[in-house]
Amino acid sequence: MANSSKPFSKLTIPLLLLLVICFLHQPAFAKYGGGTGEPNDPYLIYDANQMNAIGADSNDWDKCFKLMDDIDLSAFTGTSFNIIGTCTTPFTGTFDGNGLTISNFTYNSTGTHCIGLFGLVDDHNAEIKNVGLIAPAVDAGLGDYVGSLVGSLGYYGTITNCYFQAGSVSGELCVGGLVGFNVGTITDCYSTGTVEGGSDIGGLVGYNYYGTITNCYATGSVTGGEEVGGVVGYNYYHGTISNCYATGTVSGDERIGGLVGGNSRAIITNCYSTASVSGNGWYVGGLVGGGFADNVSNSFWDIETSGQLSSAGGTGLPTAEMQMQVTFTDAGWDFVGETFNGIEDIWFIPQQDYPHLWWEGMQVPMKLTPRTLNCRSYGNWVKAHLTLPQGFSVADVDSNRPAVLHSFGFQSAPLYVFVNENELVEVEAAFEREQVCSLAGDRPQKLTVAGFLTDGNIFLATSTVRMITPGANDIEELALYWLNADCAQPDFCNGIDMNRDSMVNFPDYALFLNSQVEFVSH
Repeated sequence: MANSSKPFSKLTIPLLLLLVICFLHQPAFAKYGGGTGEPNDPYLIYDANQMNAIGADSNDWDKCFKLMDDIDLSAFTGTSFNIIGTCTTPFTGTFDGNGLTISNFTYNSTGTHCIGLFGLVDDHNAEIKNVGLIAPAVDAGLGDYVGSLVGSLGYYGTITNCYFQAGSVSGELCVGGLVGFNVGTITDCYSTGTVEGGSDIGGLVGYNYYGTITNCYATGSVTGGEEVGGVVGYNYYHGTISNCYATGTVSGDERIGGLVGGNSRAIITNCYSTASVSGNGWYVGGLVGGGFADNVSNSFWDIETSGQLSSAGGTGLPTAEMQMQVTFTDAGWDFVGETFNGIEDIWFIPQQDYPHLWWEGMQVPMKLTPRTLNCRSYGNWVKAHLTLPQGFSVADVDSNRPAVLHSFGFQSAPLYVFVNENELVEVEAAFEREQVCSLAGDRPQKLTVAGFLTDGNIFLATSTVRMITPGANDIEELALYWLNADCAQPDFCNGIDMNRDSMVNFPDYALFLNSQVEFVSH
C-alpha cells in the first residue's frame, strides 16, 4: 500500500532545527527576581513572596541578595513567614536593602529562639545593610535572642545603616529593637520602636557580648525586669559601645540605665542619654544602671533635671554649666573645630543645649571642585560648595568660623556665603590643596565637611573626589615584590610587574613613576 503522507517540504527541516535551537537556548528558570546569588550578580528581591522564599531554602543562605523595591509582609501572620537562618544554621550571605524598606513583618511564637527577619547571621562575609523595618510586630513569647531584624548576630557578622521604626518587639531573654544578641559589628543604625522582655532588654540590642556598636541611637520605650537599657540591655566582656545615644523611656526592676542597663568588663565611650529612667530595685542610673562606677572618667550629669545630687560615678553640674562647651573641652572632650583635644571632631554643642555627637548634624548636599584632583599639577585650593535647605538665610551661617574637613582637623579659608541662582543659601569653603592631597596615601573614599550655624548647630556634607597621585600603598606593594623573578601570568604580581616580563625591577619602577594611580570612590 502506498504511503499517503506528504514528504517534508524544503522549509520544514530548517524550521524544526530552528525550534530545537531556540528550545536549547531558553534561559534557565530565574530564581527570585533574577540574578545568580553571586557577589557581582545578587539575587533580586522585588516582592513579599520572593522575600519569604529566601527562608524556605537553606541552600541559599550563603548567597547574596539585593532588595529592589519596598515590600509589605502583612500577608504573613503568626509563624507563616520563613525566618532566614536558625540558631543552628546561620545565614552566611549578604543582604543589601538598597536603601529601601520592609514593612509589617509579623511573627508570633510561644518559645522559639533566634527570632527576627533573620534568625542567626554569622560568617566572615555575612552582612545586612541599608534596610529599614517599618512597623514590625515580633512577639516571641518566652523565646530568647529576639530582634526585629536579627535574632542573633555572630562574631563575624555585620549590620550597617539599618533601622527599626514604629513597631514592637518582645521576648524573654536577650531582646533588642534591632538585634537580640550581638557578638558582631553594628554601625550607623537606629531604633524608635517599643521593646519589652524579661532580662537583657535594649532599645537597639539586648545583649552585647564582645560586639561593637558605633554611631547608633534608640529613642523608643524599653521595659523589662533586669539589665534594661535605652540602647543596650547588658554590655559584657569587651563589648564596645561608642558614639551612641538614647532618648525615650526606660523602666524595669534592677540594673536599669538610660543608655545601658548592666556593664561588666566592657567599654562605653563618647555616649550620652537623655532618657527618662525608672526602676523598682537596685542600680538605676541615667546613663548606666550597674557595673560602670569603677571606670568612669570625664563624665557629667545634670543635677537639676535629674534631681540627683550624687552618683556612683561622674560629676554633677547645674544645667547652665552642662550647656557650656568649655565644661567639656576642659575635661578633654574633642569638639568639632577645635584641635587641642584631638582631631576626631566627636562633639558639638547647640546654644542652650547639651553636647551632641557630630553625626547628628544636619546633612546637606555638596559639590567639590575640582571633581578630579591631580596632585601633580599646580593650584592652591580644593573648594567645597554646600547648599542649605530652603528656609535658611545667609545670617544663619556662622561665617566667622571656618569649616572643618572631618575628621582630619583641617580648617578652611574664610567662608563665602551667598544666595545661589536657586534662591538657596550656598556656602563655599576652600581647603588648601596640599592638605587634601596629603590624604591620598590613606586612600580616602569620601570627604566630609562640617560648617557651623549661628545657633551652635552644625551642618555636614559628604562627597567624593577622584585623586590622581602616586599612592603609598602601591609603593609598599612594589617593595614587596622587588626583584621577584616569579611574576608570571595571570596577575603579574598583582600588576606590579608593569612590563610583564615576569620580573619586578627598575623598568617597572620607571613605568610606575610615569603612570597615574587613581583612587576612585564608588
